[in-house]
Amino acid sequence: MLLSISSFYVASQSYKSLSKDSISYSTLLSLKEYTYSWEDAENINYYEGNDDEFSEYVFFFNDGNSLSLSENGYIKKLKFMIIIKAEDLNIKMENIDKD
Repeated sequence: MLLSISSFYVASQSYKSLSKDSISYSTLLSLKEYTYSWEDAENINYYEGNDDEFSEYVFFFNDGNSLSLSENGYIKKLKFMIIIKAEDLNIKMENIDKD
């Protein structure tokens, strides 16, 4: 029982969030939260998935940190927002095939 409670607590502390104004995340086993404006993104790599895996976005920020987001159903709905933000702010966005 204690193991399941502690596992739930650790998992609940990890999150990733995209909004029209910011990108935020916290990683597993870390108490640090990161919040960036879209202007803090230097470039975005988009790795095209194949039939059995999701595509993936990797955001690279001006402080050297990066964030990976699998293009699940929720992120897929935000695809055009990501593309438009990158275009509006002149963020380099590169499509890369996964091998």
